[in-house]
Formats: sequence, C-alpha cells, structure tokens
Amino acid sequence: MKTKSLTLFKALSVTAALSFTAVLSGTASAATLSHVFKQGEVMCLVSSINQENNAELKSAYFQGVFPVAKQIGFEFIVNLYVDKQLAGNHAAPAFSLIKLPSTQAKIDLNNKHLVEWGHFRKQRPQIWKELIAREYEMTRDLTLNLDDEKYYQVETFWVQRDRGLEFVQFRNDVEATIGQYQGKVLYKAGLPSDYETLGSNRAPSHMVITEWQSKAAFEDFAKQKQAQPFKYLGGYNAWLMKPRIQA
Repeated sequence: MKTKSLTLFKALSVTAALSFTAVLSGTASAATLSHVFKQGEVMCLVSSINQENNAELKSAYFQGVFPVAKQIGFEFIVNLYVDKQLAGNHAAPAFSLIKLPSTQAKIDLNNKHLVEWGHFRKQRPQIWKELIAREYEMTRDLTLNLDDEKYYQVETFWVQRDRGLEFVQFRNDVEATIGQYQGKVLYKAGLPSDYETLGSNRAPSHMVITEWQSKAAFEDFAKQKQAQPFKYLGGYNAWLMKPRIQA
C-alpha cells in the first residue's frame, strides 16, 4: 500500500472530546463506552510522538483543522493511553480512536477541502516527530464496547509474504487460548484501507485489538507459549492501553 501524506485525524482526538457518548456503569469508579461502526464507515487509530516545545503550534493546528473535519463528519470516539509498550519502536504515549463516515469523506478531505486546511498540513513535521493513522473500512457492522477498568492490547504485524497460512494458524492458536486468561478479540483486520505516516514505513499486514479483564490477566497469558511472537515477521509493534472515558 502506498504511504500517503498524513491528514488531520490527530486534531479530532484533542478538540472533539465532547462528541462521544460515555455511559456510566453500575459502579462509581468505572465508566463504559459503546460505539457502533456501520458497514462502510471507517475506524481510524491515530498515534503520534511530539516534537519538543510544540504546544503553541499544535494548538493552532487543532483550532484550524477541526472545523473542516467536523464539517465532513469525522467523529472522535476515545483516547487510549499506553500503559506499556510491549514491542516495537513506536513509543507513542496514547492512541486516538476516530470514526470517518466513509472512504469518500477521506477523498473529499484531500481534494474538495484541501484549500481550507492545506497550509496547516505543512506544519505537521514541526509538531510531530511521527504521526500515524491506520484506517479500516468496516465490511460489516461492529459494536465496540470499552471499559476504563479493562486493558486493551493493540498489535500490528508485518507478516512475511510467503507465511500467510502459518500466521492464520498461529492466530487461531492464540485466540483458542486467550479466553482461558480472560482475554477476548474485539477486532482484527488485514491490510488497512489506508495508512498514513510522516515517515516511510509501509503499512502493517495485520492488526488485532484484544480486551483483557485486568493487567494481571494479560500478564498471566504473556507467560504462555501462545504469547510468543510469530516467527516470520518483518516487523511487530504492540502496546497495552487503558481508555480514558469521560462521563
């Protein structure tokens, strides 16, 4: 997949925090969030690494870009903060989950609306050392349920081209085991429908989001042989995160 110049998705993660619906659970300390992605909508996971002393430029960027994004239907869902980087060299402190109404909305952003925000795009290298957006167009409806007392593992894999069948078997073994350790796959996909970065890395071939009931549950699973990384990888990144859900 050809890497493209990064658009404004990160802006939504900061300035649109009031646009999602958080539902308080039955306990005073926990909050949950349920969000539906319809077929054809796009799930976008954005992460970034800041340049030093970037606060003023970043604030101006968000204030300028967000109205354009909101106009065409981009929607912030939630931030997930990294508790532990498990593998790889992308040391982002947090990920933002964003919904695009369609792939066409992305095309419109980069064509019809470019004149409205293109001058902000030029400032991105001054704001971020790295900025990655991973987009997945929904092939069917998906209800994503998150809980701020649980942990979420995001993994991206660069599987060697001739090892696809072996990777499928590897994942089958993993998914047959995680339920014994209070784990559950929430979403998995192959190549993203679009992948944007300030760098030159190619898109990962696979991505998986797994929910764990607790950090201890994840750590118990991590001791098992099924938790060992797949052998035939060109790259692998993984993070353990917690959502910050606002009531």
